[in-house]
Amino acid sequence: MRKCIVFIAVLFLVLLAGRGFADEKAGILLLEHGGDQEFNEGAEELRDAVKSATGVPVELGYVCCVTWGNSGSMQYAINKLAKQGVTKVVAIPAFVHSKDNGLLSRAYNILGIGPVGTPPFNKEMTGAPLKFASVPQDMTFAVTDGWRGDELIAGILLGRVKDISKNPKEETLFILDHGATYDWEMPEYDKTLNELIEAVKSKSPYKRVAYGYWRDDADKEIKAVQKEKIRNTIAEASKDSKVLVVCAQTQDIRSMKPNGKWIKELSGLTFDFNSHGLNRHPNFALWFKKKFNEAMATGQFVKSDPSKYNQVAEVPAHSGLEGMEGGHKM
Repeated sequence: MRKCIVFIAVLFLVLLAGRGFADEKAGILLLEHGGDQEFNEGAEELRDAVKSATGVPVELGYVCCVTWGNSGSMQYAINKLAKQGVTKVVAIPAFVHSKDNGLLSRAYNILGIGPVGTPPFNKEMTGAPLKFASVPQDMTFAVTDGWRGDELIAGILLGRVKDISKNPKEETLFILDHGATYDWEMPEYDKTLNELIEAVKSKSPYKRVAYGYWRDDADKEIKAVQKEKIRNTIAEASKDSKVLVVCAQTQDIRSMKPNGKWIKELSGLTFDFNSHGLNRHPNFALWFKKKFNEAMATGQFVKSDPSKYNQVAEVPAHSGLEGMEGGHKM
């Protein structure tokens, strides 16, 4: 009888442990910029595509614009993941960024898994003081970097330019990017985008590959310099080739459509362009699946702990924010 009781007790503990492991359900928090209705509808399409590709729950967490000043849809996303039984969340940014990025620092701070950013940055951009999201006690997080030099993303850009290409050996592929807001973000941002450019170059049939940043959310002096650099690069490349412009952005780019803001900024130059972003290309959902699997393989998940990261962002001296225009618009 005693052996029977011991056996039943051991069996109960085994079943209980097994149930605990089974309860560890994983999902994805897809970190998107956020914007107007058209932008967010594109983000919802991406969410659905990633959900289909991975077979796990996927919810959107907007890091800017629509969540200005509070946790907004970040909290909504956490609530929806929790209702689906998700306890292990992989946060994947739909950006080129890796680290030292204001918007991602803001997102991770809201989740209680990272500092508000170093150096501190503009209160308007962060919405500081931030409202931390309410996270279930059994929920843990893993974070990934952006698309860096990934071949899947490089393949999308090469596919976009192929749509407008006629004679690659006599064409220059020019990749336009929005660029970071602050000067302190740019070294890491530039390093990361360069990795993507090198991945494109490794498979490029074009005469040359060039790139440039608009830095639309920086102050007007920085934007003026960037505009001149872009115009000079396109003008120089046009002397011996046809210039084809594509954008390293998640969503379709309003500014690169006929009569769009960026097209007007490039008036007088000769080039063809494709306004489609990375979204709606099959490689993009596959990239998210790849990042999710990589994060799960590491097993490096952390708990939310806002008490570690209760900081207030300040504008650093000489930050280049003077005359900054509010609102990220692409």
